This record gives sequence, structure tokens and C-alpha cells, in this order.
Amino acid sequence: KDYPQAMRYFGKTLQRVENDPDSTGPAASLLFNYSLAAHHARLYEEAADLLRKTALLDPASLNAYLQYVFQQDEDVQTITAQKVFATLLDPLPEQREAILTNLALLFSYQQNFEKAIRLFNQVEREATDSGKLGQLTDQFYYWYGSAQERMGNITEAERLLKKTIELNPEHAAAYNYMAYMWAEKGTNLKQAEAYILQALRHEPDNAAFLDTHGWVLFMKKDYAGA
Repeated sequence: KDYPQAMRYFGKTLQRVENDPDSTGPAASLLFNYSLAAHHARLYEEAADLLRKTALLDPASLNAYLQYVFQQDEDVQTITAQKVFATLLDPLPEQREAILTNLALLFSYQQNFEKAIRLFNQVEREATDSGKLGQLTDQFYYWYGSAQERMGNITEAERLLKKTIELNPEHAAAYNYMAYMWAEKGTNLKQAEAYILQALRHEPDNAAFLDTHGWVLFMKKDYAGA
């Protein structure tokens, strides 16, 4: 965890690669790991610049960075990542949707669902205005719907989770989320059971799904089944 020293050696390596006339340029993995060292050193502008260069070689690196931050499970890491992604908005306009979505996920992770919803809404609105609404994924709507449910906006959560299922009829987690949401309110229990059975069809041994099924049966007063 001597991040300044790590950065010094990453810098030396990068310099050698860039000065090598036979080199095709730095590998994405070098730039990515260098950016993580800068992240831990809390040099978010340097981390953002390195991540920008990584993303130009491998767009999936933005999501890899987000997943890495979640694995650290520390508030300071989340705050640094928010600064990094915010700094990337202007230099990476082609990745704007992914950056805003990742920022929304970071706010959801902090349980700041109001800010998360605002960003999810911005992504959806900009996609609509640019004619790219069809490019938003099932997972985007699942995350968005989850944030709405956590804020108590059940009608909007239902719309978004149904959109998730419309885009991906095999999205087991969305079926489970809808079923649990209805069971918790004691509404739409017949449909809730149909949905949780769909989820279990895809993942029959998922403990969370089995728990939801039990909760649906309980609310239907099928206590033996529950």
C-alpha cells in the first residue's frame, strides 16, 4: 500500500514504453493499474486522466474500475471514484451515458437514492433527446427501478422493472424484485407468485428467490407452503 512508490514505478514503466520505438504503446492493463494507484493516493485528476487513456483502449475499464471500488467497501474510495467519474465527463463525451450511470450507482451504494434517481433520469432523458433510448440496457432499468423502490416510488419502480423484463424476459432478479415488492405490500399476489416462479425457473437454488416465494405464500395465507 505504498501508493506513491507504486506510482513512481508505474511512471517509469510507462516512460520506457513510450520511449521504445518498437512499442505499439502502453497496454490497457498498465494504464488501469496505474490509475488505481493514483486513486488510492487520492490524486483523482491523475487517476481520471489515466482511466481516460485506459477507456480509449478498452471501454469496459470504466465498469471494471467501478467494480473495483465497490470491492474496497470504504466510503473514502466511493467519494474518490465520484470525483474521478465527474472529472471524466468532459474528456470522454462518447462514454457520457456510462459515466453518469456509474455515478448513479455510486450514489445508490451510498444510499443517496435521491441523487442516484436524478442521474438515472438524466441518462434516460438525454437518451430520449438524442434518439438513443433503445440503447439503454435491461440492467440500467433494473438499477434505476431499484433506486426508485428504495425511495418509496413504487409506481415508477414497477414501470422500470417491467421495462427490464420487457428487454430481457430472462432477468431473474427483476422478477424477484417485483414479486417481493408486491408481497411486501400484500398486493398483486397472484402475479407476484407467477413472477417469483419465473425467477426460480432460472435460478432454482437462489436463497433470496426462495425467501421471496415463502413471503408470497405467507401473504396468500398458504402457511404450510411458506
